[in-house]
Amino acid sequence: MYSNFYELTNEKLDSLNSNEQKIYDYIASNISKVKKMTIRVLSEHCYVSTTTIFRLIKKLGFLSYSDFIDVLKLSDFNFPKAEIPEVFYRRTYNEEYIKNFMESIRVISQEQTDDFNALLDKMPTVFLFARKLNQAAAVYTKYILDSLGYVVVFPQHEYEFKACIDQAKDGDLVFAISFSGIHPIIINTLQEMKIRKEINIVSITKAGNNILQNMSNINFYMFADTAVYNGINLTSRISMIGIVETLFYNRFTRQNKRNNE
Repeated sequence: MYSNFYELTNEKLDSLNSNEQKIYDYIASNISKVKKMTIRVLSEHCYVSTTTIFRLIKKLGFLSYSDFIDVLKLSDFNFPKAEIPEVFYRRTYNEEYIKNFMESIRVISQEQTDDFNALLDKMPTVFLFARKLNQAAAVYTKYILDSLGYVVVFPQHEYEFKACIDQAKDGDLVFAISFSGIHPIIINTLQEMKIRKEINIVSITKAGNNILQNMSNINFYMFADTAVYNGINLTSRISMIGIVETLFYNRFTRQNKRNNE
């Protein structure tokens, strides 16, 4: 039995055409809903035929629609416990705020840091992708990259994201910052870029399986307690900035050491 929808389908994403990728994005973003749908209902939500849905399911490696639904149910059931460690005590928001920040930094491995530095050593053009509240962390990241002499492309509007597809060259780096890891503009742009060019992707997302994480060469994940006020998501992005600072402070230290040798 397959252990996880994302693990099963990750290696097959590059074989999907643009229409299939959109359907996949819808499924991955709405697993809890899709697992209750018949193939006809799913086809109606995606505005395609049942034949198209069945063809996609086969392409992703499932034997049947029921097989597909069974894996979705398993993935949805396991998702909350798969990656996120349990919190022992929840006394105050301040306590959790600090704990989430420290854990986001602690889980960064030396291997990830070395791989990140190896990519930057090649002085690639850096495409910086972020939307909505995540852009606050991206602005800070751009400031650091600019100060280090990198050419940074930071699209703000959907048409600018589309322009990045033609701008990208082999060896370029995409630094994608997305708490959810499923923002459609970012995912669709990356999928098109990967089809055309040999790009590298570094991402920061929330802990847990998501599309962006699975697309990335290197993924740094953050912990944060979801905060919504008046229907607006105000979940803290401070851990994103902490990850960025940790990576670049490590790089500064590394470069200074080299200069002194």
